[in-house]
Amino acid sequence: MQELGKNIKLLRHEKGWSQSDFAAKLGISVPAFSKIENGLTDLHLSRLNNIAKILDMSIVELLSFQKSVRNNDANELDSAKESIKNYMEQILNLQKQVILLHEEIRKLSKAPKDVL
Repeated sequence: MQELGKNIKLLRHEKGWSQSDFAAKLGISVPAFSKIENGLTDLHLSRLNNIAKILDMSIVELLSFQKSVRNNDANELDSAKESIKNYMEQILNLQKQVILLHEEIRKLSKAPKDVL
């Protein structure tokens, strides 16, 4: 129940609602709603259905919300890792170019100067 309460709290914050706003929509007191968010109250199916409707989602979406957030986070992490890998390859290539340019400068500085 605590995980579900955390999901409800997160979704409430995403909507920009206070506990008072959400409690009013549910027709319950703020302390009763606080107990829901803190996992101190077991939710019956009709209350869960009301919460899902207020959040404009199905009960299944509400119950699986945290899992989908974790999946999105994992996808973002994989994408970030791939970007870092690409940037590291670019940095390595640029470092190689810098070394080649330094060698070229050194060769040119040692070459005899033409006198005009």
